[in-house]
Amino acid sequence: MRIKGTKEVNLMDFTDKSQISSNAKLRITEDFVDLVNKGNSYHSSISAENSINTGKVFTDLDYYRKMLCELENACGPLEGLKILEVGSGYGLLCSLANKEMGLDIVGVEPPAQKYNGRFEVSQVLLKANGISPETIVCGVGEDMPFPSDSFDVVFSFQVLEHVNDPLKVLKESYRVLKKNGTLYINAPNYNTWYEGHYHVFWWPSLPKWLAKLYVSARGRDRAYLDHLNFINQRNLYSWLSEITGRASIDSDFGLGDWQNRVRQAKLGGHVPQSARRLFRLGEKLGLLRFVAFMGGVFKWQDCLRVIIRK
Repeated sequence: MRIKGTKEVNLMDFTDKSQISSNAKLRITEDFVDLVNKGNSYHSSISAENSINTGKVFTDLDYYRKMLCELENACGPLEGLKILEVGSGYGLLCSLANKEMGLDIVGVEPPAQKYNGRFEVSQVLLKANGISPETIVCGVGEDMPFPSDSFDVVFSFQVLEHVNDPLKVLKESYRVLKKNGTLYINAPNYNTWYEGHYHVFWWPSLPKWLAKLYVSARGRDRAYLDHLNFINQRNLYSWLSEITGRASIDSDFGLGDWQNRVRQAKLGGHVPQSARRLFRLGEKLGLLRFVAFMGGVFKWQDCLRVIIRK
């Protein structure tokens, strides 16, 4: 079964819900939603006052359908493949793919002492939907409990910035990937103008010590920055070159897609109103092509996306 979607689908601007087909509906219980909201209370507190409701996002199934569309556009048809999600969170993507799309997918997520007990909460969702508890495995990305050459597709969405050691996670992801398999990485770029956890305007390549001063000046909790890895195209390129043994990585890391969206003034729903006003002004002044050009020079894409074939 192919998940319907256009060739250029991406997580930020895909909005046509009719493009996703499904066989059965995933059941979201009130108990599960309450646990998600409780777990994300801190995340909500560091975000902007008018930002998205994090609890709602974490239980919005269309959000995860967009991810599956993006994954399939990157990797090709997923039916019949053995798939691993690194950092499965509350288990919504794995559960949705299993129940509605019939995909053979498992996830790995750390235990209760990390990430608000998301692994334990995922078990509530799996049980409510009659899905095997082994669909989400307790473990860390730096030391995954799977044999080498186990999966046809290994992927992560917005996870590398949260792990203890991004290079080790990438090495493990590559280890468990079968020969000719596909590794797909989607990670935030800290060499851009927006920070998605705080939902604030950002300065490209801001060092962490200065970032702490900046978020404090914005009235936010600076301590959360200690849990984030400031990933950019340069360090991700270096890590992938090391794990693959390749002198070069054949990818634009999502830059071309970002440039197209900038030229067309197509901004994702996550972008604050202040940035939207600036883009509208830039569009009126005919500056968006220049912004896209400069972004190409300095690698300003909002999201790093890369496909690696083993």
